[in-house]
Amino acid sequence: MRQHVSNVPGLSQELLKPVRDVRRLPSWLPAGRSVVLACARHGLYHGWRALKLPAGSAVLVPAFVCDTVTQPLRLAGARVVFYRVREDLSPDLDQAAELTARNSHIRALLWYHYLGFPNGMADAQRFCRERELFFIEDGAHGLPTGERGAAGSWGDLAVFSIRKTLPVTNAGVLVINRRSLLPVPELPFRSADADYVQILREKEHALRQRGNESGRAAIFRHVKYVSRLNSLRKTVREHARRHLHDADSPLRQMARPLGPDDLSLRVMQNADLPGIVAARRRNYRVYLRGLGDWALFQNLPANAVPLGFSIRMPDRDAFRLCLARLGVESTTHWPDWLLPSLARREFATARQLADTLLTLPCHQDLDVEQIEYVCRTARKAMKTKQRVQGSGFRKN
Repeated sequence: MRQHVSNVPGLSQELLKPVRDVRRLPSWLPAGRSVVLACARHGLYHGWRALKLPAGSAVLVPAFVCDTVTQPLRLAGARVVFYRVREDLSPDLDQAAELTARNSHIRALLWYHYLGFPNGMADAQRFCRERELFFIEDGAHGLPTGERGAAGSWGDLAVFSIRKTLPVTNAGVLVINRRSLLPVPELPFRSADADYVQILREKEHALRQRGNESGRAAIFRHVKYVSRLNSLRKTVREHARRHLHDADSPLRQMARPLGPDDLSLRVMQNADLPGIVAARRRNYRVYLRGLGDWALFQNLPANAVPLGFSIRMPDRDAFRLCLARLGVESTTHWPDWLLPSLARREFATARQLADTLLTLPCHQDLDVEQIEYVCRTARKAMKTKQRVQGSGFRKN
């Protein structure tokens, strides 16, 4: 029987319970070292400012990265120098070392928790210590569980994009680990205008629907999702660009940022983080049993909180559409138009990753039966594409 599997979790009544003090810091964030913001970009901006580096200082940034990472750093005054990311999403620290030796202005390195995995974190941390560089840990795809070796425990400072793992309307976190950088900055939050409030209401409505919709409603919504994917790729891309521009415009003022909204703070306090981590890890193990030979990450480290189950497909967009027609939503991290222009032009591996990486849903609202359905559906979609296109359509 055909099912529908969403690629994001929804808002449940459990997450919407009243809390005594909505502005209280969630218990799973380190007290005295954390500040909650509207988005991770604001954390990068104010994190860089907290380093108090001289004008002209540069930061090494992996070339496979979303433009929303580089923009706030530049706005904060950083010069961005890209270094290579390997096909397995590990850092090319040999190239980073060459760049550091040639450029005395490099004072920090950023490394990313790609898809919730700490791949390369220990090496990046060691690299920074040996060269006395600040280590900026971008945990936008991860969750700060507070455990040793988990996201948020590696860098001198770390940022998180909570909306990628919890059903919040907008929320990010800046965590400072290096004592010399404390106290955390007191940010001059500005008031939200009517347009931004409306954006939050629309997001909340969509998340409530995801959490409460019946099977028939989910299928109806999925039909519209498939219809969009059926459109020409250029049309879909332009629609996504307009949507991101409209939704993110209020967040582009970094110096006086918007604060987190009350709904997001309530969800963060009510979230059962150990349960969410356990569910995501359980679902990933089910994927490894059903699609282990496809996995980009074929092991599940003890400190990983999977954002999804990622694979490489040379005909990614066609495969994604085939999955959608069979009821499975998926995500791209990231399409090439979200890469910084210099990285897109000069780093071939970053472009290849942007064109082939596909992430299957693994979130906490899904159960074992649904993940097993995704595995069967992915195998079926592969066979369908192989029949249509012959041996030219293969997994990496």
